[in-house]
Amino acid sequence: MFRDSLRYLSVLTVLLAAAVSSFVLSHPVEAPPQSPEQARDKEQASSEATASWGHVFFVDVEGWYQITRYERAVVSPYDLSMGSLPGSLPMRLGSWQGQDCLLPPAVIEWFHDPELAFKRAYTNAAGETIWLEFYGNRGAKSYHLFEHTPSTCYPLSGWPMLQEDIDTIPVGRSHIYAQRGIARRKDTGERLVVLYWYMWESHKRDPEDGLISIRFTAPVTDTVEGTLEMVKRDFISQLFTEVITWRRF
Repeated sequence: MFRDSLRYLSVLTVLLAAAVSSFVLSHPVEAPPQSPEQARDKEQASSEATASWGHVFFVDVEGWYQITRYERAVVSPYDLSMGSLPGSLPMRLGSWQGQDCLLPPAVIEWFHDPELAFKRAYTNAAGETIWLEFYGNRGAKSYHLFEHTPSTCYPLSGWPMLQEDIDTIPVGRSHIYAQRGIARRKDTGERLVVLYWYMWESHKRDPEDGLISIRFTAPVTDTVEGTLEMVKRDFISQLFTEVITWRRF
């Protein structure tokens, strides 16, 4: 009988614990509501932290159609927002000197007269050149940025893509991701490396707020690997300095 009593008490204890757990799970403890002052202070602290980092942008290898695991929050010392470019981007970036380039009318037509469109050639003392391009649009017109990418436009211009992949770019103590293409001109055999991604001012990625496509292109002077390293470590490192620990997933 003593054993039966112990067994009964054990079962009763297990059932009681299960009931308590079920109640807790079905009645989660809610955090106390924030006063308007507390919410304002929290927002102000977040804004101050962002200002101390620099200008924060959200980058991804895909646009409105898909948010990927490659999305990152990245810091730039420059205001690369649609309303500030191109004036906010210095002509001198480290050892690189820039010069504005004239965009063909066809490019403007492709993007349906975009709100932002400019191309700049940066050259260093060794004579190496990188072409930097920014294209930005808001609302429905922003979808044209996905229709006209290096993957589609370079082959039409006589530069078939030999290779396309996603690549990593070191930034500060971490890295971001970019679409990478290797193109070769049909008639001369010249090669180009191109890196590009999409950039937003907010993690909301709202089409009405706008979207920027940023592209880096450089001729291969020796090896593809050497040219990519030059673009990543010597040039892109001038534009982006740190990756913030932030993930949507």
